[in-house]
Amino acid sequence: FASGTAGLRASAQRLASMDPRGKVVRWQGQLAGIRENLPDAPEARRNALLVHMFPGRLHEGAKHLPSVILFFGDDRFQEVKDLTAGSWIEFEGRLVEPGRSSGGEEAPEVLQLRHVEPAQRPAA
Repeated sequence: FASGTAGLRASAQRLASMDPRGKVVRWQGQLAGIRENLPDAPEARRNALLVHMFPGRLHEGAKHLPSVILFFGDDRFQEVKDLTAGSWIEFEGRLVEPGRSSGGEEAPEVLQLRHVEPAQRPAA
């Protein structure tokens, strides 16, 4: 990972400027919440981590939305079980759907989780 705010901002801008569907990315953010047993979802997407990126890329009026949604199946519970909302995480995931932050529509990045672990808050 790039260190400091400048490195994270550059990483966020690179991800937002390309269409890397299917590519694997590594990033960090603050865990906003965990959703389990989503209805009508396939096993690999039954659960989700909601993550706020730092710095965020969404419009100021959309700060209530997570920057990233990381879907995961029951096979990732060992990695996720000790994470709590508000904690910082480092994750790796395969991009399923790039987010949007223009034209009045805001949408988070959607990734399939490959790995997650606790992380330190980046230096401001």
